[in-house]
Amino acid sequence: MATPRFSLFHLAQEAGGRPHEQLYAEALELGVLAEELGFDAVWYAEHHFSNFSVSPSPNLLLAALFERTKRIRAGAMIHVLPFHHPLRAAEEAAMLDRMSGGRLSFGIGRGIQPREFDRMGVPMAESREIFLESIEVIEKAWTQESFSHKGKYYNLAELTLYPKPLQKPHPPIVLTATSPDTLRFAAEKGYPTATMFLPAQKVAEGYEIYRARWKECGHPGEAPGIMLSRHMYVAPTNEEARRDTEETLMEYWRTLLQVGIPADGPKSLPEAYKFYTGLYPMLGSLTYDDLLNSGLLIFGDPETCVEKIMQHADVFPLDEFLCLAAFGTLPHAKVKRSLELFAKEIAPEVRRRLGARSGKGGKA
Repeated sequence: MATPRFSLFHLAQEAGGRPHEQLYAEALELGVLAEELGFDAVWYAEHHFSNFSVSPSPNLLLAALFERTKRIRAGAMIHVLPFHHPLRAAEEAAMLDRMSGGRLSFGIGRGIQPREFDRMGVPMAESREIFLESIEVIEKAWTQESFSHKGKYYNLAELTLYPKPLQKPHPPIVLTATSPDTLRFAAEKGYPTATMFLPAQKVAEGYEIYRARWKECGHPGEAPGIMLSRHMYVAPTNEEARRDTEETLMEYWRTLLQVGIPADGPKSLPEAYKFYTGLYPMLGSLTYDDLLNSGLLIFGDPETCVEKIMQHADVFPLDEFLCLAAFGTLPHAKVKRSLELFAKEIAPEVRRRLGARSGKGGKA
């Protein structure tokens, strides 16, 4: 097994009355710190119309981060494609790829929050169809000298995209995937997948669906492993980690469920989202200890956090671990300390252990 990449995932969540400009400054400061600490990538979220995240345009953060950094890759996790005209999405991504010297990664998905679809005036029940057509247009725009398109949602006369991306054939595409249907689609397209809210064993079950479809499609080589995002907080002791996070994490968790579940309950989700009908009640029933024990939280002292990450790597190939390090009212200084401890004591040890398994050794 190859040793994994480590990255920062940032929501820019409003909490504790902090001004929004402060949240953006902190998001960029953490991105710069991630590069200094040797992280491989930074991912910024896209969300709309709630204080769960005040990052409606991650491309703005990405442009600012690329100006402040030289090495680290960065991207949106995710661009919610049903909310964007695909040509505009393709143009902006190509421009960012040029501005960054080819450091852009392109995270995509169809969105999951009912309020966002309602306020955007986009039918949630049609999100999969819109998403599929959008990515078809984007890939044509990036890879063909000129093209036209006639579809259900977009009819485009012959055009050429300026600029084209620097990376060829285009920036790497990552698809957030939780449901079996989306995992199969990602495998068919050859996209790596990212996930967040499932326990390790459920992620492993989904990965087997993905890997089986990958092989059926005849793709060369092994299927890529999982990009896994987890809430992460490292402190000198387990007791301190709990004191720092328990109250604010549970408040954050309640906010998460409020924005994810329709007002009239999860059973009213469209057919294309029926996978989440059972998932949301399960997540809503979990206590702080349940979340810790399930591995959905990587909280604790360095040794504890290493063991929790390794428990995931025991059941599926872990390609990239995304640290959701800033959440709720957690003080910015403690978020930075947590990332520093992660880079110094956790990432090298995880790489060493996984490297030892593969017989290749691990880099620090």
